[in-house]
Amino acid sequence: MTLFLIFASVLVLITLAVLIASVWRESPQSDDEPGLVAKNIAIARESLAALDTAHAGGSISESEYAEERARIELTLASELDPDVTVRRSRAADIGLIAVILVAVPVVAAWLYTQIGTPAAIDPSLNVAGSATDRDMPSMPELIAGLEQRLAETPDDVTGWRMLGRTHLATSEFDKAGDALSRALELEPQHVDTMASLAEARAMSAGGQLTGEALSLLEQAYALDARHEQTLWLLGVARQQAGRHVEALTLLGTLRAIASAGGNTEAVATIDQYAARSQAELGQPSGATSESASESASGTTSGADTDTNQPAPSADPGAPGVSLTVTVSLSDAATEELAPDTPVFVFARAANGPPMPLAVQRLTVADLPVTITLDETMAMIPNMTLAAFPEVIVGARASLSGQPTAASGDWSLELPVTIGKDASEDSPLLLEISSQIP
Repeated sequence: MTLFLIFASVLVLITLAVLIASVWRESPQSDDEPGLVAKNIAIARESLAALDTAHAGGSISESEYAEERARIELTLASELDPDVTVRRSRAADIGLIAVILVAVPVVAAWLYTQIGTPAAIDPSLNVAGSATDRDMPSMPELIAGLEQRLAETPDDVTGWRMLGRTHLATSEFDKAGDALSRALELEPQHVDTMASLAEARAMSAGGQLTGEALSLLEQAYALDARHEQTLWLLGVARQQAGRHVEALTLLGTLRAIASAGGNTEAVATIDQYAARSQAELGQPSGATSESASESASGTTSGADTDTNQPAPSADPGAPGVSLTVTVSLSDAATEELAPDTPVFVFARAANGPPMPLAVQRLTVADLPVTITLDETMAMIPNMTLAAFPEVIVGARASLSGQPTAASGDWSLELPVTIGKDASEDSPLLLEISSQIP
């Protein structure tokens, strides 16, 4: 028995020496590192592919898709950071050695005394092994890590773009604009950055694609006339400006791209927006974006002229969800406001992103008036009135001419339940009567 124990102890020591030496020789900069990087990239690609499939199938919303995509990108970035890799690898080596030092002797003793009794395995070994596992970092932790990294490497244009898209996905539009502006300074001709920055600026301005946002989109379109985000946002901008022929041309190009890619959900959304411009131009509501654009330009094909569809109603492309609102001014507001003062009527989610789900621009001279807010007025696909059961409907007379609230503006906001309030038979009454201090 004594000789056996001596031999067993020697074998345990030799095993420990071999295992520890093998682990310690593995440097974080070894030849295996490229393989690890490739695995991380492959995992990220698979995750993104699964996310894209879920988004295309409509199982997740646009905001959920953007936030999860940002999380995957940030996680991959942290895994590819050389400094983080070195720290994690060496920490993992030390942890593994500690496990070996404890586990090998304990397991050897257990095999000698407890063979045939698996339940006797010391659970503390599993606890030690699980100590190397790491929980997925939260979004704030990922953002903080990326911001620290950018403070150390301020010329990392990819990092600035990633930070900007992440803030955009979490509805922090001012922060998104700052990060994307820095990225555009580092690479001025980057179309993706231009379009994302335009979206951030528009969201900061309450969804209005004017000023800097419009200028960025026009620059991006000049660089790439088939860039999908640019086509979408510029098409909406043209609609906001009443330039519906141009809007249909842009939406027609976007529809062709989406159709070629088999994205039926995107095609349906584009057709809803195109129907609004078709109605403004007196075009058939069932025509495609391309044919309606041609007809608006005076080059309608023979197939279009044979269409016997009835004339469109006021909102032929509007989906089922809509809100009817009657907007008026109190006597005090009427005395203070000039007839050409802009009035923005909007709906936004009661519990959700701050960007408007629908918005329409009027003037004081137009009031009182009854209007309909519907899904075709959304700024972002899937971020429509149908996506939120509870919304806030408001009207604001803006002294600055901007949709964002400012001191001196006159406004009123009321909560609305979709499908219950603000129906066509019983419009929501909005009398603008309160002035912002």
